[in-house]
Amino acid sequence: MLYHEILNFNTYLTFPFLAILYYSAILSSEYTKGTINFLVTSVYSRESIFFAKFIISTTSFSLIFIPANIFLLLYLYLIHGSGVIYSNSGINGTFYYWYEFIGIITVTQVFLIIHFIAIGAITLLINCAIQNRIKVILCSFSVIILFKIVKVPSFLENYTFFNGNTVTTGFIDFQRSFFTNLQITFSTLAFILLFCLVGNLVFKTKKIV
Repeated sequence: MLYHEILNFNTYLTFPFLAILYYSAILSSEYTKGTINFLVTSVYSRESIFFAKFIISTTSFSLIFIPANIFLLLYLYLIHGSGVIYSNSGINGTFYYWYEFIGIITVTQVFLIIHFIAIGAITLLINCAIQNRIKVILCSFSVIILFKIVKVPSFLENYTFFNGNTVTTGFIDFQRSFFTNLQITFSTLAFILLFCLVGNLVFKTKKIV
């Protein structure tokens, strides 16, 4: 299952790092250019600026992530044929029709996007506190690495925002893991809301240097 293996490998560090790189530029570019002062002194509130930045960056990130995965899947399909998605016995011995495969891939992509948005949200939060992009990238990446290294208690595994590999692993056994991934996704959405609220609070109170 080549597509799953590539997705699972990249979800561990590559995609999170790309999400950090992308979201770290949203406010850092304003700080670097000095245009942040024009924004905060405009008619718009800091709260509006923060959430507008988050919504725009999330939308654009999703519009990049989805086509990139579609092109990856099509490329692998052209090179390796149907074996890129499933073996002769289907996924984990379960046979699916082509439209069911598309549904499984689509749902998995939605789960993954939400996972990466959470990483982006915590990066944006850190960017509100630290205005230097290099420091933001290092700090955000360190947080993600820390969460991946530190052993999480088993009863908390389905309530974390960094459980992206569980989502891609669920691609193998989709029927059994769907509700687990759904639980992780709702927990991740709660973390996104938390990170945005805290990030907005920091952005409103932080002095612009």
